[in-house]
Amino acid sequence: MSVESKLSTEHTMIDDEGDDDEFYTPASHDAILARKSILEYSLNKSKKRLLNFKNSLEILPQTDRIKKNIQSRRYLSEKLSKLDLFTSEIVSTRPIAKIRICPSSNDQQQHNAIFSTWDGDVKLLDYEQMQVKDQLNSIHRGKITGLDWNVDGKSFASGGEDGIVKLFSFENEKIQESNSIEAHEARITAVKYHGCASLLATSSFDSTWKLWDLAKMTELYLQEGGHSTEIFNLDFHPDGSLLSSVGGDGNCVLWDLRSGNRILNIRGHVGQLYNGCWSPNGSEIATAGVDGVIKIWDIRAKGKELSSIYLHKGVISDLRWENMYGRYLISSGYDGKIGIINADTWKVINSMSGHTGKASTLDAHGEIIISGGWDRSIRKWCEY
Repeated sequence: MSVESKLSTEHTMIDDEGDDDEFYTPASHDAILARKSILEYSLNKSKKRLLNFKNSLEILPQTDRIKKNIQSRRYLSEKLSKLDLFTSEIVSTRPIAKIRICPSSNDQQQHNAIFSTWDGDVKLLDYEQMQVKDQLNSIHRGKITGLDWNVDGKSFASGGEDGIVKLFSFENEKIQESNSIEAHEARITAVKYHGCASLLATSSFDSTWKLWDLAKMTELYLQEGGHSTEIFNLDFHPDGSLLSSVGGDGNCVLWDLRSGNRILNIRGHVGQLYNGCWSPNGSEIATAGVDGVIKIWDIRAKGKELSSIYLHKGVISDLRWENMYGRYLISSGYDGKIGIINADTWKVINSMSGHTGKASTLDAHGEIIISGGWDRSIRKWCEY
C-alpha cells in the first residue's frame, strides 16, 4: 500500500472504550500532503532528539554524568524555591486571559511576551522592564482565550470568543494583523502552531478541533468526535506526530496526526479538564482542571498515571512545562497561587501568592515566571 493510499484511508478508533461517536470524511489531497509533511517532520525531529540524548550520554562517564545531573537539578530546585513576587503592573481594564513568552527571546536577547484580555485586546510586553510596548485594541469581540507564537517568534495567532482566528506579524517590536479565519461557530479555546510553522490547530466550544494550512488559508482537517462537550485545550507532541485535546467531559484524547486516528483516551480527573501539555521529552503529558489536581501520565505505558499533585484549591487555569528541558512544571490557579513542581520527583518546589484575585495564566523563561490574573495585572516572579 502506498503512503498516499495509507494516509487517505478512513480512520479506525483504537480505543474502543470511548463514549463518543467520531465522524469521518475522506482526506482531501491537501490533507494527505500535510500528513506526509508531518510524518517527515516527526521522523527527523525524533531522530535529532534521540541523537542529542545519545551524545549527552557519551560526554561523561556514567557515574560522573549522574553526579553532575543530580548537582544541576539540586541547584535548580534551590533557585526555584527562592522565587518570589518581584514586581507587578496593572496593564488592562479587564482580566488577563492568556500570556505567552516569545520563543526567540534567547536568540535576540529580548524579553518579549504577548498577552490577551477579556475585552479583546492583544498587547506586547517587555517583561524585563514590565512595560507594554505595543497593542491592538478590540481585535476580537469578547475575551481572547487562544494565543500562541509561531516557532520562529516572528508571528503569532489569537483565537477569540467570536470564533475567529487572527494572524499577526511581529517585527521591530511592533505587532500588525496580517490575516483572519472564520474558524469556528463558537468560542475558540486554544490555538497552537505545529513545528512545521505553516500548520495551526484550533479548538472550540463547538466540541471540534481543526487543523489549518496557513500558507493557503484553508481547513485541512475537522475532528468532530472524541469529546462529548467543549474542548478546552490542545497541544502538539514535541516531535509533531501527535496532538492531545482535553475537554469538559474530563477526557484527555491523543490523536495521531499522520493517520487521523484516535489512539488513546486518558481518564482520571473529576470534572472538566482545562489543561493538557506535553513534556519536552515527549514521554509524559500533564493534565489539570477543575478538581485542583495535576496528573502526570506516562504515554510509553499507554497512559499510566505517574503522579497526582495536590497544589491548588479549586480550578487550575494554566499549566506549562519549562520549554527547553522540561525540568519543572508551573501552574496557576483560581486560588491565586503560582506553583512550581520538580519534574524528577513530582514534588512541589514552591507555591507563591501575590494575585489579589484568580490567577488565570502564566509562562516561564529560564528562572523567570510571568503571570496574569483577574486583578488585571501582570506579575513577575524571580529571585531577588
